[in-house]
Amino acid sequence: MSVASIRTDIYTIVAAVTNIGLVYDRLRYTDEWSKYMDLFKTTVSGLTQVRGWVVSYDGMSQEVAEMSPNAFRAHRFKARGYMSFDDSAESEKTAANLAEAVCNALDDAATLHGGSYYDASQAEIEFFEPRMFGSVLCHYIEIGVTVTEFRA
Repeated sequence: MSVASIRTDIYTIVAAVTNIGLVYDRLRYTDEWSKYMDLFKTTVSGLTQVRGWVVSYDGMSQEVAEMSPNAFRAHRFKARGYMSFDDSAESEKTAANLAEAVCNALDDAATLHGGSYYDASQAEIEFFEPRMFGSVLCHYIEIGVTVTEFRA
C-alpha cells in the first residue's frame, strides 16, 4: 500500500458522510482570499455557508517487527473541517454531529481496520472549537486517525 492509497481511502470515507459539504484529499491554497473562500462555500439544506473538509498527511512512524526484518508503518492523517457558525440554527450541534459521523465512518471502515491495511486507530476529535476562517466565524474540527500498514 502507500500513503496515496490510504489518503484516497480516508477521503472516500469522509466524503460519503451525509451533508458533509465539500471534501478535498489535500490541503488547498490560493493566494487570493476570495478564491480560497470559494473552495469551502457550498449550499446545504438551502443555506449557502462555509462547510468544507481537507484530508492531509501528518507524518509516519516506523517500528521493526520483533524477530523479523519487516516493519510496521503508522501513517498519521488529519481530517480538518470548517463549518459556518450560526447561533440561531444551533450550528454547534450540527458540527458536533458531523464530527461524530466522520469518526463513526472512519471507525467502521473495513478498509482501514484489517482490510487493506494492518489496522487503524480509532478516530479522535483533537480540536472542536470556534475559529475565524477569513472573516467568517466557523466551527473548526480536527480529527486524527493513524493507519498502520505492514511493510515486508
